[in-house]
Amino acid sequence: MASMPQRGLLNTELSTEALWDIEDVEESSELLGPREAREAFCHAGLRRRFTVSLGRLGGLLSGAALAGVLVICLLRQGGGLGFSGTRDVGAKVGLSSEYSGLGSFLGIERPERANLTDAPEENLHDGNVCSDDEELFEELCYKQCRLLTDGEYPERTSSWSCWKGGASSKIFDEKVGSKIPYPCKDYDVAGDSMGNGCPHSPGACLEDEEIYLDVCYKKCSLLTNGAYPYRVAISTCCKEKGFGCLGFWNSMTDQDFSVGGGKGDGDKSTPSGMHSPLKELTEEATA
Repeated sequence: MASMPQRGLLNTELSTEALWDIEDVEESSELLGPREAREAFCHAGLRRRFTVSLGRLGGLLSGAALAGVLVICLLRQGGGLGFSGTRDVGAKVGLSSEYSGLGSFLGIERPERANLTDAPEENLHDGNVCSDDEELFEELCYKQCRLLTDGEYPERTSSWSCWKGGASSKIFDEKVGSKIPYPCKDYDVAGDSMGNGCPHSPGACLEDEEIYLDVCYKKCSLLTNGAYPYRVAISTCCKEKGFGCLGFWNSMTDQDFSVGGGKGDGDKSTPSGMHSPLKELTEEATA
């Protein structure tokens, strides 16, 4: 493994591959404090997506990129960003399955047993690594086109489009959710079982968890007894969705919100720390 960086939030030459290597979670956690680790998570998407360090972006471009990530961290729910416009780049600009190590690093744990309590009811022998109401498309899990279009356009051709299939023309018989594609809306969403947020990497969360930026957390509704049911950041829950949460009186931030569904249940088989989606919950062969 490459030498680890010095401790610091904005170490712009940070190697993403070195930082998020699951095999070196303990070593990494000694160098990065809790606050640095959590904020580095929001920055990691840009570093990995553009395959250059933040230090090389420079000036206004760097500032604009970071501002965009902060907005996403505040307002988006769900896993990947699902930010694509053509049928062959969907997963490349969204959060792909390569992100499966992020939750493990931040939560300092990765459950390995498939017989977890509070596991969702899933068909573990159907060859589908996504939830039962989802389909895998370019490394991300989306709600099935069959369900989104009542069976009329069952084949997914991009993040935002579905196709009739068969001998029909992809040009004239392809359907999009809206005239202006918007990330994590219309057909570019996860299944109902995963909260209809952004598409995410393969796997699922526990029944008492929700997914945010491709990481599973204990539900805000449970952590706040229903008072702040919407997760808008790693450690922040809100009374409302979207811009309504910008009012500080509508949100609550607590370090204890960044936990997994197993926190406090006394069951060692359930993850107490936040974690990436678990493939063993959706397909036995991947456990």
